Amino acid sequence: TQEAKTKIYKKIQSVEFQKMNIMGYPREYYWMPWHYDRLKSIPNILKCYEKRNRNYSENGFQLLKEYKNLSTPKISVIIPIYNTEKYVEECIRSIQRQTLQEIEIICVDDASVDGSLKILQEYVNRDNRLKLLKHTENKGLCKTRKDAVEVATGKYILFLDSDDYLSLDTCEKLFAFMETGKYDFLQFGANIIPEGNVSDDMIQWVDNFMNPEEIKDITGDILRACFIEHKFNCNLVNKIWRNDLCKKGFSKIKDGNYVSAEDRYALFILSYYANSVGLVNDKFYHYRLGVGVTGGEILDVVRFESRCKGAEIVKNVEEFVGAQNEIDKYEDVLQEYKRDILLDCIDCWMNKLSESTQRDGWKKLLRYWGTK
Repeated sequence: TQEAKTKIYKKIQSVEFQKMNIMGYPREYYWMPWHYDRLKSIPNILKCYEKRNRNYSENGFQLLKEYKNLSTPKISVIIPIYNTEKYVEECIRSIQRQTLQEIEIICVDDASVDGSLKILQEYVNRDNRLKLLKHTENKGLCKTRKDAVEVATGKYILFLDSDDYLSLDTCEKLFAFMETGKYDFLQFGANIIPEGNVSDDMIQWVDNFMNPEEIKDITGDILRACFIEHKFNCNLVNKIWRNDLCKKGFSKIKDGNYVSAEDRYALFILSYYANSVGLVNDKFYHYRLGVGVTGGEILDVVRFESRCKGAEIVKNVEEFVGAQNEIDKYEDVLQEYKRDILLDCIDCWMNKLSESTQRDGWKKLLRYWGTK
């Protein structure tokens, strides 16, 4: 009834609008994005109205609908965190200060043992756009991203490593690119930030990898464009994705703490389901080289073994293609995919292990890859 509607709406005003000194001007409230997080109770009230099938077509109910639309984030930024207390604040601040404010920030702490979780909790308490998921044990990057994708509500998804950061206009410009181009995903450029003892040759190689020369939209067979023609790189982080594509693709990814080649794993499945890719050379992503579990030019045996575990991902990808009954169609892609990961392991064995650890490293290589 009108009487019931008026009573509830006035209650909303007295609790929420009065805080902002805008009694009598509720419509103005909804066009101020920085006020969204002050109205947590309103979506719940709206849900109750809809469940009871009451007809609230008056102005107040229309305002609630407008709030619901406005509060849906345009982009979900997913940040996996594991022991990056040195960098995580800069990472999160680069998202909080985006020129596009209609975003959500999903942080997943993968059982960090340093001060990362404490830092995250402080930011959660100050910014309602930030969601925090916590693992009680380390589950690896695939599972961490997968958990975040499941709860992401933005129209598009960005993946960001917690030791990297984004330019402040990244979300605004990428949203416009995606809306205009109607891509399944879009790759953008990266600025390389060397950390520690990284050679000029390594910096140049990574720069070439992250910033391909040819900037041309891709349609058709996206798997071959990536893994045969190498038209775009195998990272998830310098790309923006359609939410529904991510949810579909990540649902097919097997849980596992792979440590190495997780990006290649996810990218293969996402590319399988994609039909169009956009490419721009704007360097929105700031990538620290030489940081992380697989970073650096010298590896110990433990980190080398993590690279060898890419063999498990090859098996997972072969099983995925087999489940689609398309082994024959993508036989060349699978061979190239396996070859690239194996060659990376061999290169690490030859060039990144010390002479004293190469014997143990060779045993690890044979353990995961066999002799055939």
